[in-house]
Amino acid sequence: MNRFLTDINFSTQLPVYQQLCWHIKQAIFDGQLKSGQRIPSTRNLANQLNIARGTVEKAYGILADEGLLMTNQQHGTFVANIPLAIQPAQNVQHHHLSSDLKVSDRLLPFQLGVPAVDAFPLAKWNRLLGHISRTIRNSLLAYPDPQGEMPLREAIASYLRISRGIDCHQNQIFITAGYSSAIRLITSVILSANDKIALENPGFPQSRTLLSNLGYQTIPVEVDSNGLNPEFLSPDIAKAVLLTPAHQSPLGVTLTLERRIKLIDWATQNSHWLIEDDYDGEYRYTGYPLPALKSLDTQQRVFYVGSFSKVLFPALRLAYFVVPESQIEAFSQYFKFQPCLCPVLTQLTVAKFMNDGHFFRHLKKMRQLYAKRRELLANTLEKNCPLVSKIECHQGGMNIIAHLPSSLNDKKISINARQHHLAVEALSDGYAIETAPEKRQNGLLLGFTNIDNREKAEQICCALHKVINDESGLL
Repeated sequence: MNRFLTDINFSTQLPVYQQLCWHIKQAIFDGQLKSGQRIPSTRNLANQLNIARGTVEKAYGILADEGLLMTNQQHGTFVANIPLAIQPAQNVQHHHLSSDLKVSDRLLPFQLGVPAVDAFPLAKWNRLLGHISRTIRNSLLAYPDPQGEMPLREAIASYLRISRGIDCHQNQIFITAGYSSAIRLITSVILSANDKIALENPGFPQSRTLLSNLGYQTIPVEVDSNGLNPEFLSPDIAKAVLLTPAHQSPLGVTLTLERRIKLIDWATQNSHWLIEDDYDGEYRYTGYPLPALKSLDTQQRVFYVGSFSKVLFPALRLAYFVVPESQIEAFSQYFKFQPCLCPVLTQLTVAKFMNDGHFFRHLKKMRQLYAKRRELLANTLEKNCPLVSKIECHQGGMNIIAHLPSSLNDKKISINARQHHLAVEALSDGYAIETAPEKRQNGLLLGFTNIDNREKAEQICCALHKVINDESGLL
């Protein structure tokens, strides 16, 4: 407890009782205070700090309400018996995750893009996988369909018609081994070397890196509260635009219907292409989602990209894209030399999972679950991270934004958080390098899908507060 005597800052605007709460919590989570350990009485600590006893009583009371402390009138105040989910990082020398991680280490707190693995119907999945394995026909042992298995493409076409308003057939659908593979394959057919492709700014950093590595020149286009702004698209700015209209990555805004129509008009008039990444399009918690951009594509200028990673589980490595009818032949020919590499058994199992109705039921369950977990994280963050200036919950998606004061560096905080096994992402990482500093938003992207109880939420939010606090130097 001696560290609290030197760590309390009486000149800051943060109340002393809150500072006491943060320090005691962190000492518990760091293991400096052990379960069952007695801590100073309110009178004793107040005397040591030369503060009012009521201030200490208020801090102890809050921690007792949160289940971190236990008070016994005869014996004093003790640290509660709490199973800790987070251990402090020891001698961390790098920020990259090791390739030989244990299974339990694959999922880090706040990790983006990972669905609730605890809620996936694994037993049901295994039964379907076993059924497919037992009933597979000899004909399926030959080389697979390079475009992807027909039952899966038919199931996807049916799902898109019902859920996303896209009128397509199975011959327009191509199965790929993940999102990056889908983007690589689409651009390989519709773009030439050194072509320009426009991206949202801010946007998904991995997309920018992928396309740059493929040799394309990426052009940033500003995003505001209504999504990507088509007013910045001149006729010759780029041959294609990659965008996330349903739930913009990372700002979470939805592209308005007016702008969707303008984008399609721009592509049609200039013989250009739109690549729609339906990022988190399945998850919306308030209001009604707009139909997919592809559903408005009467002129056949839109490619639609979907993935099972965020709906089922990332280890599937299974995605797909829908091409305009005019492009079926070109892509069919290309896939003869770049065939689908996804295992046939996996494709057929996903097809049965969809055809038997499990897919829709799972989506409905996840929407309800994620709405609760989003609220849990937002409330806990507000309670435990006073240095966060604003908490932004979107109408959909799988993460929230914790906005930070301009005095803090979200990139440094993100790097330091990784050292403490917290997988937060810096909001400013989504901006193109040429973006002026005053146009960059400052904050952290926090995934909530795998925060399944209040205790875990408290632990990781307190750990995050310590990282932010270390950067701020306020306490």
